[in-house]
Amino acid sequence: MTFRRWSGRSSVLVGLLAVLLVSPSIAHATPPAKPTLKTWGASSAVKAQVIIGTTLYFGGDFASVTSPDGATTVTRRHLAAVDLTTGDLLPWNPAANGGVDAMVTDGTAIYIGGAFTVVNSASRSHLAALDLTGALLPFKAATNAKVEALHLVGSTVYVGGDFTAMRGVTRFYLGALTTSGTLLPWDPSANDRVRAITSVSTGDIVVGCFFTEVGGQAIDHMDALDPITGASNSWSYPSSAEVVALITGPDDNVYGAIAGSGGKVRSWTNDGHLRWTVYTDGDVNAVSYAGGQVIAGGHWIYMNSGATYLPRLAAFDPATGTVDLTWQPKPNKQIWSFATDATDMTLTMGGVFTSAGKTPAKRLAVFQES
Repeated sequence: MTFRRWSGRSSVLVGLLAVLLVSPSIAHATPPAKPTLKTWGASSAVKAQVIIGTTLYFGGDFASVTSPDGATTVTRRHLAAVDLTTGDLLPWNPAANGGVDAMVTDGTAIYIGGAFTVVNSASRSHLAALDLTGALLPFKAATNAKVEALHLVGSTVYVGGDFTAMRGVTRFYLGALTTSGTLLPWDPSANDRVRAITSVSTGDIVVGCFFTEVGGQAIDHMDALDPITGASNSWSYPSSAEVVALITGPDDNVYGAIAGSGGKVRSWTNDGHLRWTVYTDGDVNAVSYAGGQVIAGGHWIYMNSGATYLPRLAAFDPATGTVDLTWQPKPNKQIWSFATDATDMTLTMGGVFTSAGKTPAKRLAVFQES
């Protein structure tokens, strides 16, 4: 989920690289150490999520969901919803014929992107919009290959993925639409896949992933783009490896998950100057902001050149990158996605794990502050 709801300005910290620090305690309210809600799980990876009120809507590669006790399995084709108060499976049941990799919402419509080409028996090539009953909305904006990132700013949906055309018009890996599905002239033209999009208070749209050029300019894996023209506004500190997830915090700084050879959790100012980097020994796939901390997930085992064993999930001080060793859920397998609610009291996590905090959690986990 990349719906921007934070505001404010950051101070500019130029050229600062914060080496990973380890301390026993940080003055932030981390989520509980293990899942707090018994809820339904999924048969395969949960890759995208949004929260509206007390409902979690999620998508991924799954074909069914299973009750907390494992006794009941119900068909849900790549999309499902649960109640965050009771944990119950909800009747929301749109059906897609392929994986869902991205979701974003304005609170009344849920926009989805992925590998699918049909939703609710109607043609929807890689992009669709659903209402809160699960019905398709008129929004039609087909791409010719998978959509992997969605970000909503006002009435504009920014789209990234593996496509080279949108609504039959050339759009290399990036494009933008109105919330009614009208194609906008925004056309940055990257040379490879885009998996991450966020925005900052200056209005810039910040994007990341495999590309090494945008608009014909050499730009490594990350760029800031004009929200109207798509022109590059330059990102002061690019990435040497693919940036696969981005969020903007309440401080207007940007936080990213980086894959490639090993992995990184990284923070930049809103104009692209490096603030800090934490190194891991495996990909970082997802990043969020909850309880006053940056939350990152992936499939690494160690951080800090093997010195810190804290596999797959960790919380970091947003100012310094210091890892919080008081929070150690240690999920048993990979994490793909997060969502938070408007109160900042709920963090949800999706992936391929089956336990976290020594508690069963079948590819979906909910951490709630009391």
